[in-house]
Amino acid sequence: MLQRPRNRKNMKKLLPLLILFLPTAIFGQIDTEFWFAPPDLTEGTGNEPRRDSTVYFVVSSLNAPAQVRINQPANPGFEPVILDLAPNSTESVNLGLRLSQLETKPANEILNTGVLIRSTAPITAYYEVRSNANREIFSLKGKNALGTKFYTPFEDSFGNSEFFNNSPYIPFPRAGFVVVAAFDSTTVSITPKLDVLGHPGNETFDIFLMRGETYYVEAIDGDLANKPYGTKIESDKPVAVTLKDDMITQDLSTTSGADVAADQMFAYEYAGAQHVVVRGALQGDPDRVVVLATEDNTEIIVGGDPVPGVFNEGEQYVFTLDQPSAFIETTGPVFVFHATGQTDQLSGALIPPLECTGSTQIGFVRPTLGPFFSIDITIRAGGEADFTLNGDPDLIPASAFSPVPGSNGEFVFARIQYSTSQIPLGSANLVENSGDELFHLGLLTA
Repeated sequence: MLQRPRNRKNMKKLLPLLILFLPTAIFGQIDTEFWFAPPDLTEGTGNEPRRDSTVYFVVSSLNAPAQVRINQPANPGFEPVILDLAPNSTESVNLGLRLSQLETKPANEILNTGVLIRSTAPITAYYEVRSNANREIFSLKGKNALGTKFYTPFEDSFGNSEFFNNSPYIPFPRAGFVVVAAFDSTTVSITPKLDVLGHPGNETFDIFLMRGETYYVEAIDGDLANKPYGTKIESDKPVAVTLKDDMITQDLSTTSGADVAADQMFAYEYAGAQHVVVRGALQGDPDRVVVLATEDNTEIIVGGDPVPGVFNEGEQYVFTLDQPSAFIETTGPVFVFHATGQTDQLSGALIPPLECTGSTQIGFVRPTLGPFFSIDITIRAGGEADFTLNGDPDLIPASAFSPVPGSNGEFVFARIQYSTSQIPLGSANLVENSGDELFHLGLLTA
């Protein structure tokens, strides 16, 4: 057995948790303040400013009414958006016509694109890209997104050399990340492991940001070997980081199936040593999982099997997930990124750790993208008999759960498919565990 890292007193529960494959992925947070740095996505997918598509902020209230304000503190030309939400309601704000104000580009410049969402009562919020050829959801993680240290996991050269390269759109999509400052006079030190645009690898450079200002670091090209994995980001005041890998593909000979894999990061203090990953529904080449070490001499066990050797700070281990699920245990805190999807539609997201995350109640809206829809649930063994979906225990039966391989029976998971009569398109739904056991929820739709 691995010796688990000592208890980290500054860890907090991240509530609630939601992982969503549309084929997009999110894990969400209830809060009253959210910082976010919208990334630049290629216009070659039709992601240009227009009224009927592109980008939205979606906010949901809980049991109390909420007034929500969306603003760009560093951009005096941005007209704030004010929303008045009734209890238990959701509203989408189409900001496609303001896309030029939102997307952070070009790389290697200080910009004013940081977004601040504030609410008078707790809400959840996400940023959604709805272009015809490229869809993604960036879940906003509230105060858990703010920190002074981050490490960036990306797929790197492993197995099929074409898998997860950036698709040949024009302008050419690339991998990268965006930093936004939450306070004035913030110094950010960035140490890329590989060369990035404007900066050589293994050399630290500093940027100075005011509140709401942003900085975009981009890969030098779309080659799988040059994604900026293992980059270390440190700051003297809290910042938030957006991770994106634009239009990744399984087949470089075509743009079919290419999609952005992206997420807002959580800070280093929330990195953990136990994770469960549930395989998606990709055709052909299976899922990839990236495990990025944040401390020297980190040992990794996947599915009960030790990975040879140890991994130092900024190094990562990439493996193929060809089983229904996998339990990952490490001797130090790690970031885990899961690249997956549905059929040939790719996506990806950070996987939250098991030690201090989850919820006893999670609400979701069934997307209207297609007829296929299922949910994934991960929970400690013993809690699987206490679920209801919209008050109905028969919709999440205990018999649907199986042990997670390698977890010594400690965790179980289930994937359950639903018809449109059981969960209608566009409907709001609630999963609850009456035993007060924290669980993680995922959605898969196509």
